[in-house]
Amino acid sequence: VKDNHHTLSDLQKRLEQCNDQLHQNNKTCIKIDGEIDKTNRTIADLQQSINQLKVKGKNLDTEKKALLQKNKDLEKQKLRFREERIAVENEVEKKLAPLKGRKEELLQNIQRLKMKLSSHENPATKEKYRERRDKENVGDNQSALLLDFLTAQIKQKECDLECPVCLETSQIPIYMCQEQHIICSNCWQKVISCRSDCIECQIPYPEEPRRHRYMEKVAEELQELRNKRRQLIQSSRSST
Repeated sequence: VKDNHHTLSDLQKRLEQCNDQLHQNNKTCIKIDGEIDKTNRTIADLQQSINQLKVKGKNLDTEKKALLQKNKDLEKQKLRFREERIAVENEVEKKLAPLKGRKEELLQNIQRLKMKLSSHENPATKEKYRERRDKENVGDNQSALLLDFLTAQIKQKECDLECPVCLETSQIPIYMCQEQHIICSNCWQKVISCRSDCIECQIPYPEEPRRHRYMEKVAEELQELRNKRRQLIQSSRSST
């Protein structure tokens, strides 16, 4: 009886263990079923997204084909427009060719008129214009050589006396900056009113204007050369 009782107790214990394991396995199966359902729902959602992406891909492919066809049409239009533009440009060029020649002729006439007008308004330009005109009236070879020499000297001194602002030959008084760059008296007043530095070296001018005595002497020499040249031309005219 004791042995049987012990055996029954052991079997009962094992039975309870089996029931516990069975219950635990049932709970795990229920949990796994939930995970399976969740996974199936995720797969369904993914499949739906895949289907939507496939539809979108087809639509994009159709749109791409339409754009490619449109690009081909645009390339044809571009080529046609380019040919039409070239034809129009050639036609315009043919029509403008005589007008360009006329324009150049008018510009030359305007330039000559400006030179004549400036020769009457600006003494320095008037002197240059007179030099070119009077040089033709000198017949003697020695006088012509002397005239060329005087003309070259005059041009050199005029270049030395050229004001960097107005580009005209400076007249006495002539002012300078600390680096001895010259400026004519007329431009001095204008420059001082709007800026205080030299137009060539950008060094500020002194408060009181400094006269360039050397260049004023050059200006006097220039006037003497002009007088000699004028006398030479007059003597050549009287001899002829």
